[in-house]
Amino acid sequence: VSDKLVASRELVTLMNDRLAEVSTSHGVGVQLRWRRRDDLDPNLDPMIDLLGKPPDLRTPEEDDRLIDALSGRIGDARAAEPELAYRDLIRSVLDYRQWHEMSLYITRAGDTPRKLSRRTPLSEGEKKIVSYLALFAAVAASWDSVAGAEPAAPRFVLLDDAFAKVSEDNHAQLFGLLV
Repeated sequence: VSDKLVASRELVTLMNDRLAEVSTSHGVGVQLRWRRRDDLDPNLDPMIDLLGKPPDLRTPEEDDRLIDALSGRIGDARAAEPELAYRDLIRSVLDYRQWHEMSLYITRAGDTPRKLSRRTPLSEGEKKIVSYLALFAAVAASWDSVAGAEPAAPRFVLLDDAFAKVSEDNHAQLFGLLV
């Protein structure tokens, strides 16, 4: 789990590095924020902190606290769903994706980043380009992480009507993320 949490943070950093270089023809940029959800059980925070720490850096006392926390969570999950297979139980208890949320923030020159919401004043084309920027940055960052292990790995992406409602002057920025 520690490796997955570290890899997730690194992937978001790679994505934001890519996104920092790109803005739309109207000066709209995107940032991603991946952080712990606000609505989590407060008792879960110490367990997540310990799981996020590499095992060889944890003290024996931290290992004991982690074992206790995990045992409690597994016991609670087993009581809630006694028929669930153990593999599925562990998967649900250790699903770090449920502990975090990904948010898109809109950036404009001279303005503070604002969280993207339904009420964010953007045209249809801007909404499309903002979502595409994030998706293309995710693809590019994934490729970058694979390239570290295998530099010769091929990079393919299939685009089916990817630029519907995106003005042509923004196509280059999207493709630039992939190059």
